[in-house]
Amino acid sequence: MTHQNDMLLKELQYGRGNSNSGTAASVDVQLDDFSLQTPGGKTFRSDSGSVSSKLSDISWSTSSNGTGNWSARIDDINASKFAKDSLGRAKGKLDIRSASASNIRIGQAQMKNIRELITQNPAFIVEHFDGSWKTPGSSVVWYQAAYDRSGKQAHIDSVIYKPALDRDSSNIVNPFQHDHISVSSGAVNVGGFDIDRFLKDSLLQIGTLQADQIAFIDYRDKRLPFKGGKIRPLPVNLVKKIPFRFSADTLLITNSYVSYAEVNPKNNETGTVTLSRFHARFFPVRNFNLGPTDSMRLQANAYLMDTAWIRLRMRESYTDSLGGFLMTLRMKPANVEILNPVLIPMTSVKIQSGMLDTISMRAVANEHLAYGDMKMFYHDLKIKFLRNGDETKRSFMTSLITFVANSFVIRNNNRSRTGKVFFLRDRERSAVSYLIKIAMSGIASSVGAKSNRKIIRRYKKFIHLRNLPPVDYD
Repeated sequence: MTHQNDMLLKELQYGRGNSNSGTAASVDVQLDDFSLQTPGGKTFRSDSGSVSSKLSDISWSTSSNGTGNWSARIDDINASKFAKDSLGRAKGKLDIRSASASNIRIGQAQMKNIRELITQNPAFIVEHFDGSWKTPGSSVVWYQAAYDRSGKQAHIDSVIYKPALDRDSSNIVNPFQHDHISVSSGAVNVGGFDIDRFLKDSLLQIGTLQADQIAFIDYRDKRLPFKGGKIRPLPVNLVKKIPFRFSADTLLITNSYVSYAEVNPKNNETGTVTLSRFHARFFPVRNFNLGPTDSMRLQANAYLMDTAWIRLRMRESYTDSLGGFLMTLRMKPANVEILNPVLIPMTSVKIQSGMLDTISMRAVANEHLAYGDMKMFYHDLKIKFLRNGDETKRSFMTSLITFVANSFVIRNNNRSRTGKVFFLRDRERSAVSYLIKIAMSGIASSVGAKSNRKIIRRYKKFIHLRNLPPVDYD
């Protein structure tokens, strides 16, 4: 294999007036198959990679006591195929497939301190940055990352995150219930990224972060035993866990897709619920300088099972010790049979018919419970109980339960009755699970599967036993 290592100097002058100094108008450098040591002492090797660079306005000098000094301007630099193994606690591998930068002033002082190098270059640009980060547990790959220092703008064409193991292999390695999550994204744009604040004050401050065409796929096998003992944080507490000061005016998700699949241990069937055309806005998002009236808001719209339009609004206090939040939910008319792909595998219940006219829910919740009202108006609702989620298996018992439910338990029509929302949170389950169960409790009450009077009695008993303040959602 032939390696190319060239240097071309133009207008070199040395020793004029000072034998220990020199200048050059420009230098073109081409290097192949080499290693680079950063100012921090880390070494990157190029796997048959290369670096080409064009420098200008070059000068160097040596004083009488032997102290040297030099400076130059990088007009353009392009690098490819750099790698570094065993980085950080995760022993990860960083691969840089390509990267380019321009408009950078370098010197002896700046090269000793990466922070000083960035601070002294207010207009540099990084482009065409492709790479990956791999650990024993997962990998992240990104394409066409860029950063404009003067405009405080960052961009990535796409990002892909996935576990190292597939679902079945992951279940063997981790014998307890866990979420097998993969995420991909289209374009990600970050505006107002103030890198100076981060370098000087360890504060990551941005204006708006917009991620387009996210695909979030979550799979959980509930046949595995559940391992408790870990409290899952609500959204605000999740933000507070960020290990540095963070502030964003808005986090925006557009044109995205969410899928949650769960294996039922009773019938080994998988139920899947999806949200398509998902748009969400979180604002403001921060973990410092929080006052008693500060809240994080969520505004989200999506299509449930790619058919039924739903809208979710949340407002969660940053400082409430109980993690209090207000939640409202709306849903437009839809055929409720669209829920069968998730209801049949997970509950062995099939909706035979039913038209939803509207859902309007308002609830107040915290770390321990949710309480509120739901107006769910519908007509012609009929359900069918199945044997282990299998429609082909019929029995006298399932037929009897179906008859009793349709005739005496559920309301086939509801045009005015308000149902009650009440759910006691299992803090070892995720925030997403909590939100779903809050809505499901209102649906159960609305169709008559739960008594409003019993719900109110349970709510009053619980807050008395836990010495909690009553929920006020007026």
